[in-house]
Amino acid sequence: MKLYRFDRNLKIVECGDCELPGALQMLKECYSRGLKSYINGEDAISETSFGLYASKQDFIEVTCNGLDSIDVHTDRLFVPSGLSGIFSLKKHIRISGNLSAISEVIRDYTRLKREQFEQKYEAHACR
Repeated sequence: MKLYRFDRNLKIVECGDCELPGALQMLKECYSRGLKSYINGEDAISETSFGLYASKQDFIEVTCNGLDSIDVHTDRLFVPSGLSGIFSLKKHIRISGNLSAISEVIRDYTRLKREQFEQKYEAHACR
């Protein structure tokens, strides 16, 4: 898995390989910065957001918006099976939670196969 951040121009900055402990440490750092106030949105995003990815399609982005307000976003790679999958417009997964809940999401992202990850967080699928 690899880690990326955003610079103040909101361009992606590659940070290299990352294991679970490093990802959880980045979450804690961004969370602590998410409790501060920022003059503009670009600074806030660059200080409080990061992403993890296995490939260009397989990623999660984490944004710490404040106390107990952390969001994870990812595009869906697998659709539900059967008729519900054919008619599904749910193309993204957006998970909101506190530090503990999002730590679990990151653990799941690093440990589960992508299809299993999406199945676990199916209730968070959205358009």
